[in-house]
Amino acid sequence: MKQTAVSPESFFLAAKQSEINTITELKSMLRWVTLICEFIHQLQRERGLSNRLLAGGGEKTRPQMMAQLAQTDHAREAMNEGLVGVYQTAIECTMSAKLLNLIASALLALEGLPALRTDIEKSRMQPVDATACYSRLIENLLLIVFEVADHATDPDVTQGLSTLFHLIQGKELVGQERAWTVVGFARGSFSSRLCERLERVKQQQVEIFSGFQQTASAELNTALSQLESSDLIADFKQLRTLRDRLQDGQQVNPELADTWYEKATLYIDELHGLEIQATEQILTLCDNRVDLAKRNRSAAQDQIAALTSINPNRDEVIGRGLLNAANPSHPIQSLILEQRKQILDLTSDLQRAKEALEARKLVERAKSILKDNMNLDEEAAYRTLQKSAMDQKLPIQQVALAIIEAYKRSTYR
Repeated sequence: MKQTAVSPESFFLAAKQSEINTITELKSMLRWVTLICEFIHQLQRERGLSNRLLAGGGEKTRPQMMAQLAQTDHAREAMNEGLVGVYQTAIECTMSAKLLNLIASALLALEGLPALRTDIEKSRMQPVDATACYSRLIENLLLIVFEVADHATDPDVTQGLSTLFHLIQGKELVGQERAWTVVGFARGSFSSRLCERLERVKQQQVEIFSGFQQTASAELNTALSQLESSDLIADFKQLRTLRDRLQDGQQVNPELADTWYEKATLYIDELHGLEIQATEQILTLCDNRVDLAKRNRSAAQDQIAALTSINPNRDEVIGRGLLNAANPSHPIQSLILEQRKQILDLTSDLQRAKEALEARKLVERAKSILKDNMNLDEEAAYRTLQKSAMDQKLPIQQVALAIIEAYKRSTYR
């Protein structure tokens, strides 16, 4: 029988092509994610310098700030250029409405960046308020990066994304630590509230980097360990220790603000290098998966051609097979069953790989809800989640899910 567009063979091969298309689309999205990560990195630098400027950095910081603004704008332009391709994909095929909405929200928030910069330039803001504004912009971008993971259908790629997202979030926490510490050093003392804030940020870093180590490849884990023990960040760790030993109101040399910013920036830049390395690993994995899928599709085409030539009386053979379901006789039945088993195995592995990532996403969504509805900052929202989980003796992601569900119910009443 001549193969037609509605034959089992055509749909079987379409399933093979779908594997290729899915991974190719994800790879395209990941390339845009690298542009988002670069923009986030430059925003983090700008945030730290803005704090130094507002806390009395004066003329020494201003030239650095001007140069940084140019770097941030360049990264933003690159990200927006990448968005053109994302938009084209969105109108040509189905893309998550949630992802598109997150992109729209992030772009809307970024429209306020020029006004924020003007307020900083004219010293119309306190460092704490500027930090909160930059952190909110970064948070909106991070939510996009988290959502991209839902496009992954390969467990190894999903695990790689989980590693990347833990690293991105860990770097953001170090960036917050850099910004808050600049304020304390520049003022010449650390208030008890600022000390508590920094302690919470450090605790969150421990949690996030622990998650990174659980999912990262041996190569990335080794790279992080080498970084943590390197001479490159020894000065950063010494300054961190000095800061942690300061009592409420104890005086410290304000000139340490510049030294701290410099050393913390070295550390963050190295973490950014790990981000790039993690992204390259995922892209390489995607390339390998596409190559494998193409080879499998080609092999399947050859097998179908061979099986069809062996069974020229296709209709008669299939008819006998219908009378004996225990012994299917379709030429490609074994290929379909084999692919079904592979899909089931991948689905099981994918579910396990996504569990850690989904828990992280739930926490981030719940924090965002708490911040918007209770007027809390990043640390206070996380602390509220933590306390609620401890009081109820529940995992933090379970408490986060309850908050999200309660918010949905109140929204759609």
